[in-house]
Amino acid sequence: MSIALFSGVYQAGSSQQVHHAPDAFASQSRQAATQSSDAASSGREVSISPAAQRLAQSDSAYVMNTSKGDRVVDLATFFEPPDGPVDLDSIPLLLPSEANVKTLQSQFSKVFPDFLQSHGIPEAPAEIRFDDHGQLVLPADYAHADTLKAALTDEPALMKQLRTVNALASHVAALQEALPFHEEYARATSQAQIDAVIAKYQYLFDDYRRGPEVALAFAKSGNMNVIAGDQALV
Repeated sequence: MSIALFSGVYQAGSSQQVHHAPDAFASQSRQAATQSSDAASSGREVSISPAAQRLAQSDSAYVMNTSKGDRVVDLATFFEPPDGPVDLDSIPLLLPSEANVKTLQSQFSKVFPDFLQSHGIPEAPAEIRFDDHGQLVLPADYAHADTLKAALTDEPALMKQLRTVNALASHVAALQEALPFHEEYARATSQAQIDAVIAKYQYLFDDYRRGPEVALAFAKSGNMNVIAGDQALV
């Protein structure tokens, strides 16, 4: 991963406040009302698409940092497999920002307890990790490992959300680790100072260096916290 490439995304994404969808829709509704009033006076007809209506009524819609700008995303359906061919250029990709990780963490904590209950799983694992091949890794002493894996196989959207949280969190953890380098580099005023900063953080440029270890930690009830190293990431 290129530190320079992702530093701008991290700084831009993490500085933005997360708003739940009703806040975003309040502004959009006022605008729509104004447009409808204008249209009524001019005889024009205004309609709202079914997709927009569903999004406005959803309790799982959040404003997310995406590759298409800040977009309202319904997380209840965002990770579902597509029904047919998909134009990848049209899909808003979630960016590796602290705001996105925090929102996904919060939303997953709302749905995971019901998921466990519906599949007869009495408690969540202490943590979930993914190995270098993207395979789910559960604690060796977790008694319900096979049942949980089978349940996640039956609900691929939930598994995709777990993988997405893990992937975004891994990027954010690496960006947080690299942030002191960028700050010190920006303050350097001479070539000697620049060389000293680069030497100090040379380990960041090692192609074989492993980034911070990320885990998805769970309370027995199913509430999730993203951990990097031994502390909460967001």
